[in-house]
Amino acid sequence: MVLRASCVSGIAFVLLFAVATVQGRDVSGQVSDASGHAVARARVEVAATGTTVLSNRKGEFQIPGVPDERFVLRVMALDFEPVEVEVVPEITELEVEVTRLAATSASIQVVASADDLRALIPGSVRVLNQQELVAMKPIDSNEALRRVPGINVREDSGPVGMRLNVGMRGLNPNRSRKVLMLEDGLPIALAPYGEPDMYYSPPIE
Repeated sequence: MVLRASCVSGIAFVLLFAVATVQGRDVSGQVSDASGHAVARARVEVAATGTTVLSNRKGEFQIPGVPDERFVLRVMALDFEPVEVEVVPEITELEVEVTRLAATSASIQVVASADDLRALIPGSVRVLNQQELVAMKPIDSNEALRRVPGINVREDSGPVGMRLNVGMRGLNPNRSRKVLMLEDGLPIALAPYGEPDMYYSPPIE
């Protein structure tokens, strides 16, 4: 009985020693931008283990139980470029600086006139120019598109409805599901509820 008890104690000692070895060290730090301002809710991740924490409103973070070895620390924050920092075993506290993403701009280039489109596009092309719109004085896009041959317009929300129902050459006009609608070259429908339905009608002005 005494030998069995001593063996259990020895096993317990070995397990405690192994847990203490795995725990490693705590690594803390702060995330800031180039101006020295704290970056809150930055995602700080140990690449090897996947351990992840978020920085607080002061940009501070702490990762417990990091192994006593060299590892890579990833820092990701909204509107900032991701950063990877290599941390050596001697470091337990560090400062990480992140750089804001470069601002992007979009431009629209007109590459053809109405006459050019008629020659380039196979099939029929109908352009409603400004003079025609001024003359017909439509109250919404539905009324303007009724003047185009081959267009089937259906209203289910009344005049000036928020849903544009357009079908072409016999296609189902229900919320323009089969028609690509562009405004200034960009799709109007943002596919609400997972469908490309036309839940927005561009102002006729």
